[in-house]
Parts: sequence; C-alpha cells; structure tokens
Amino acid sequence: LEPPAVSFFMSMREPKDPMTAYECMLATAETLAKHLDGDLLDEDRSVMREQTKEHYRQRIRDFEMQSRRRKLGR
Repeated sequence: LEPPAVSFFMSMREPKDPMTAYECMLATAETLAKHLDGDLLDEDRSVMREQTKEHYRQRIRDFEMQSRRRKLGR
C-alpha cells in the first residue's frame, strides 16, 4: 500500500484543550512522516517549518481567547 498522502485535520471547537490536541496531532504526523520517509506539509502543501507550527499555535491561542470572551459575554 502506497498512499500518495495522508491528511490530518482538527476542529478547534471539539477538543476541550485544542493546544494539547494540536500538539498530539503534530507529534503523530511527524512520527508518521519520519517512519514512512515522507514530508510533512502545511495547508498550502509547502514543507512545514517551525515558523508555520508556531503560527498554528498562535491561531489556537487566538481562538481560545475569543472563545473565553464569548463565554463571558463580551
């Protein structure tokens, strides 16, 4: 079996802790890419770099902040 690609995605609304879910998903994707001698790509199909990983973390932090504001009614 030689799939051309494997995709990982997550909804930030579902997990109780989106950052932990992202870090687990990222670790799994990195391990899979390593063992299958593949490349880890971002949403634009470019090689994922540390800067991109940090950008995704910031998006999660922003989402969490907005979610807290909505819960507080602001």
